[in-house]
Amino acid sequence: MSESEQVATTPQEPSESPKEAKSRIQSVDILRGLAILGMALSGMLPWGTLPAWMYHAQVPPPEMKFNPDIPGITWVDLVFPFFLFALGAAIPLSLGRKVEQLPPLNENGWIERFKLIGGLLWRGALLLLFAYISQHFRPFSLNASPTETTWWLSLLFFGATILVWGRFPSSWPVALRYALPLAGLIAFTTAPSWLPPAGDKPFAFDPGRVDIILFVLANVAVSGSLLWWATKERPYARLAIIGVVTAIFLTNTVDGPGKMIWDWTPLKEVYQFGFHKYLLIVLPGTFCGELVRLHAKHREPDGHTPAAGWFVALVGLSASVIACIGLLSRDVTLTLVALMVLCGGAYAVIYRACHMSDAMRQMAAWGTVLILIGILLDPQAGGIKKDSANLSYFFTTSGLAFWMVIAWSEITKNALGARIWQPLAQVGQNPILGYVAITNFVPAFIRLTGIHPWVGGQGWDPWMLVGYGLFQTLLVAIICAIAARFKFYLRA
Repeated sequence: MSESEQVATTPQEPSESPKEAKSRIQSVDILRGLAILGMALSGMLPWGTLPAWMYHAQVPPPEMKFNPDIPGITWVDLVFPFFLFALGAAIPLSLGRKVEQLPPLNENGWIERFKLIGGLLWRGALLLLFAYISQHFRPFSLNASPTETTWWLSLLFFGATILVWGRFPSSWPVALRYALPLAGLIAFTTAPSWLPPAGDKPFAFDPGRVDIILFVLANVAVSGSLLWWATKERPYARLAIIGVVTAIFLTNTVDGPGKMIWDWTPLKEVYQFGFHKYLLIVLPGTFCGELVRLHAKHREPDGHTPAAGWFVALVGLSASVIACIGLLSRDVTLTLVALMVLCGGAYAVIYRACHMSDAMRQMAAWGTVLILIGILLDPQAGGIKKDSANLSYFFTTSGLAFWMVIAWSEITKNALGARIWQPLAQVGQNPILGYVAITNFVPAFIRLTGIHPWVGGQGWDPWMLVGYGLFQTLLVAIICAIAARFKFYLRA
């Protein structure tokens, strides 16, 4: 149901203050923050010396060679879909407010709508630019065998990224707010003329060198936003779009209209329909965003027992753990039964608890049904996989993401919980800063300060090196939290 239909069919509930409502939407930021930090940790783990569940399921140790025939998922395989789901959930929360403020069509409404569409396309273009720049200017792209100069250049381009994508205070002089991004762009565009060669080859821009994760995000951020806007009042149309994308995905390898649509890439450096398969995660995320927005307005009555909320939160967090363990070990039926019992029990608690919102009940239903569909689809394409992703992966991870949002909504529903987990939410509020901190700042920092060479000489065992990876991940979190404290964000 759309937000307007839900409001029409749900009894009016007293809304909380704006401050309280904002704290209860923290769950989406936390999910995004977990994805960013999970991305950081997964890239900082020792290579090939840990159990298989510490790596992508299709890249098992010790050889660490990609094997598309291995089914299953690990926590590493949840990082990307959780980020995509959070992107989808954020669309109704951010774009929704702008859409609501649009004037009627007979009052220059068309002009404002074209401006909003232009803004969405501009955001996609900036994210696409970031995808190319990020891939070109990370340390190991500058030099496959980095030197001290490489690490200083890495920090230089980290600073240039901040200048280009930073949102500077409106109180600063206009000239300065335009000059800083311009300085960053000059650093990037003139780089080929002054960067030292990497080995025997001079540095050059390569259209084929792009961060594939950011490329996907740029594509689905635009299409997901436009599709949500078009179906804001017609949720069944959005469900139909999910069905259409599913049909195209299933038929993209055989001759026919599905393959023709899949292969149509007028400019592959900008748009590829094949990446829009991830709308199967983003669009369910938009339904979650609508429900989270409604849930934030719900005021819980005084005097209820917290046991129900803690049980629901525990189920929401444990669902991902159970799914990863069961699907990697290939106990598919047992995993499905266990998740249905737990999620069904949690849904019953939410349904019976008078203090929980109708939006929470709908989120629980969405999460449970998506997990059910996803695991029933496990046999398709040889079992659930991230690479190459099958339908089971899209639906299962979307359902798990729904339950994660439910869990964090419960954990942060009071002031104490919101305050404790605020740093994690702050990471999620600054994803671009977190991303470039992973690729540029932290690798340079640990080498220029001598931390990395010192750790390398200690003879640490693999699990001690996991602790070292956690330390680097903590650095990413600290950078994002400090920036958020000063209300400084990178935006595309």
